Amino acid sequence: MLDLAIVIVNYNTKDLLRACLRSVYASEGDFSYHVTVVDNASQDGSLDMVRAEFPQARAIAAPVNGGFAYANNIGLRTYGFGQNRPLEALPRYALLLNPDTEVPPTALAEMLALMDARPELGASGPRLILPDGRLDKACRRAFPSPMSFVYRGLGLSKLFPTQAVSSSSSFREKSEGAQRPFMIPPRSSTRAKTLKEVPRKRSETSTNSRPKRKSGRSVP
Repeated sequence: MLDLAIVIVNYNTKDLLRACLRSVYASEGDFSYHVTVVDNASQDGSLDMVRAEFPQARAIAAPVNGGFAYANNIGLRTYGFGQNRPLEALPRYALLLNPDTEVPPTALAEMLALMDARPELGASGPRLILPDGRLDKACRRAFPSPMSFVYRGLGLSKLFPTQAVSSSSSFREKSEGAQRPFMIPPRSSTRAKTLKEVPRKRSETSTNSRPKRKSGRSVP
């Protein structure tokens, strides 16, 4: 059984993708992994680069540029996710990795060790560190909102970091080392069981939330 399936969605980021793949293949640790790159109709020769320099990776050209989720689903399906296969036939974990990310040598092994040690966890996400050592805002727990774009675009979150609006979870990390539930972002490792259960639970929720249609006519 494969330990880790890595899916990278690319769009016109050939040089960043090359650096990302080099870092992945320099990973240390006793685990098995495989990489699939799904390209969203790039025009910079990204796929040719992958096929020439990283023949061990699977390179897929998406039929259309359908966006991030669309391409990730293509990649996950190549490993059997979303096809009603038993857990034993799936990789133990799946990692959605952005092409602008470089992975430290022991990062993947450490994420797998965390997940193995904490079977109650469905997914884990790493801290993202910028080249200058600062925390990357992309690893925040919340999704961006129109208000967050306004505050960040105008620089208000830096001028007033302690104000009520800018100090919410959408702007500041309360504890960089805390472990707590959060929505699954890019660059996250997800347990195979979680990926199988999410579509089923969504289907059950959708079905149970629909009002039942009464048979025949109703009398007011």
